[in-house]
Amino acid sequence: MLNGVLEWDRDLLVFLNTAGGETYDAFWQWATVAVNWVPLFLILLILIYRKLGAKSLVGLLLVLAFCMLFTATCTDLVKLTFARLRPVNDPDIRPLLRVIRGSSSYSFFSGHAANSFAATTLLYLMLRKKMVWIGAFFIWPMIFSYSRLYLGLHFPTDILVGALFGVLAASLCYLIYSRSNLFKAFKVLDSK
Repeated sequence: MLNGVLEWDRDLLVFLNTAGGETYDAFWQWATVAVNWVPLFLILLILIYRKLGAKSLVGLLLVLAFCMLFTATCTDLVKLTFARLRPVNDPDIRPLLRVIRGSSSYSFFSGHAANSFAATTLLYLMLRKKMVWIGAFFIWPMIFSYSRLYLGLHFPTDILVGALFGVLAASLCYLIYSRSNLFKAFKVLDSK
């Protein structure tokens, strides 16, 4: 069974990676860099501030920072534990890929997917009743995560597990936020 999953994982990555072309390479290289998305986040922060005020924005940023620290720490621990080579560094699959970009860290699971899905899920859980359009923000982690496949930096299972972990981490952080007094002064965002 595991061999079948690994074969599917490799075959799907090769398909997704080789389906691209030089016409799209620049966009996907841009999309994979987190700092390039800063303008989107600034617009989102401005919208949150205008809709809910400074107190809610500070509360959201505190919970988000806690969630991102938790997610990034867990991701790094898992990467060091599994030590799965990135596809572009795996001598068995590298010849089958369009190598556009390299990376020396490990592959399993994707920090890009985990962090982006954690941030988006937490924003969704905290804002869904105050800003009904926030669900559309899930387009960002999908593009951000797909860029890792396009560039051959992750296997599909790395992305799927990273996204799932991000959603679970955000749900746990939201549960802590909503049921504890740690953020009592900032409960304005509470969706109850």
